[in-house]
Amino acid sequence: MFGIDNLCWMSANATVEASRLVEFLILQTGMTAFGKAYYRNETDLVPNLAVKLEALRDEYMRYGTEKCSSVLREYHSAVETITDILLEKGKIKAEEIWDIYKSAPRVAQ
Repeated sequence: MFGIDNLCWMSANATVEASRLVEFLILQTGMTAFGKAYYRNETDLVPNLAVKLEALRDEYMRYGTEKCSSVLREYHSAVETITDILLEKGKIKAEEIWDIYKSAPRVAQ
C-alpha cells in the first residue's frame, strides 16, 4: 500500500536505489563522461575515477529525471487522479495505480 505518510520514504528510497544502479551501470559499461575507463577489478588504476564517476552519475540522473518528467507530462491526468485519491483516502493500492495508469489518456509529446 502507498500512503501519504510513505511518500517521502519512497522518494528517498527510490533515489538511493537509482544512485546505486547508476553506479553499477557505470562500472559495468566502463564509460565515463570524459571517455572510456576500463574497470575490471579493484587493482585497475584509472586516473580521476571518482570525478569521472560523479560526472557520469550526474549525467545519468539528469537523463533519468528528464525521462520521468516526460512520462509525468504524458500521463498528467493519471498523476492527477492518483493524487486526488491519495488526498481523499490517504492511501492507494498498487493495482489501482496500475489500472489508472493503463486507462489514462496519453498526451502526445
